[in-house]
Amino acid sequence: MKSIRVEIPESLYTDYDDYARRRNLKTEDVIHMALQLHRARLRKGTHSLRDQQPVSMGRILKPWSSRAQLLEDFFDREDDHDRD
Repeated sequence: MKSIRVEIPESLYTDYDDYARRRNLKTEDVIHMALQLHRARLRKGTHSLRDQQPVSMGRILKPWSSRAQLLEDFFDREDDHDRD
């Protein structure tokens, strides 16, 4: 294996470090995994979100009847996750 030195933004390193800590891994191992995942995606040719296949999230619970209702649901109400 080849050792290299790479400078990354502090916030990016913190993200990798937090992820590693939550999974009881070394930060450098998480960065190595991220590089391998990136390489695999490049080989598959998936460079954009547009290249991803759609995934079903199930049936629609309550359809929006207008754009205003859609925006209200996204911006004006509390997130259900915050209540847990």
